[in-house]
Amino acid sequence: MPEFEEPMQDGSSGFSITLKHDPDGVQVRIVGELDLATVPELNRVLETLDGDGYSRLMLDLDGVQFIDSSGLSVIASANRSADSNGHRLTIRCSSWQVRRLFELTGMLEYLTFE
Repeated sequence: MPEFEEPMQDGSSGFSITLKHDPDGVQVRIVGELDLATVPELNRVLETLDGDGYSRLMLDLDGVQFIDSSGLSVIASANRSADSNGHRLTIRCSSWQVRRLFELTGMLEYLTFE
């Protein structure tokens, strides 16, 4: 299994995004808090990947400790974009707190979890 690329951002906040490409698509690993301060970076990365012709986008949220409404919004937007472009978006999330947030907001019903 190929290693992740170097983090695209890793500031004093501990937030980072790393990418791993494979034959099926791309995996986006997010570490830190996904909130108003960090969502613009994730959105930029997702917009860059939108036209790359991959068939699968996997958001790895195993390193995410907190998501606010802006984080949920960018994930929902990525899901809509994947649907409209014929891609498949999957979420990896082992944190029960983060998964519970998806459940409470109703997003658990329409997102695909690994």
